[in-house]
Amino acid sequence: MLQSELLLVSRDSQAITRYLPLLERAANFIESRRRSQEQSLLAGPGRQPAGAELRRVEAADGTYDKAYLAGLSVTYIAALDRLAEL
Repeated sequence: MLQSELLLVSRDSQAITRYLPLLERAANFIESRRRSQEQSLLAGPGRQPAGAELRRVEAADGTYDKAYLAGLSVTYIAALDRLAEL
């Protein structure tokens, strides 16, 4: 997201030409890790309580599955928005 912001502010066409394929590649990689189009991004195991933004998913055996992080989803949406602008 930060690189996209820099490119949008600078409007440097050479830098955009250089970084746009890399940013698209990163977005495609992240998108490939989602379970389905309807679900948010899953982060690592939610073992530690991290406030209200972490939804811990406890399995029947007492371990924790991957968790949904609101901050991660919001940042990813903002990055996609800037990628679309580029």
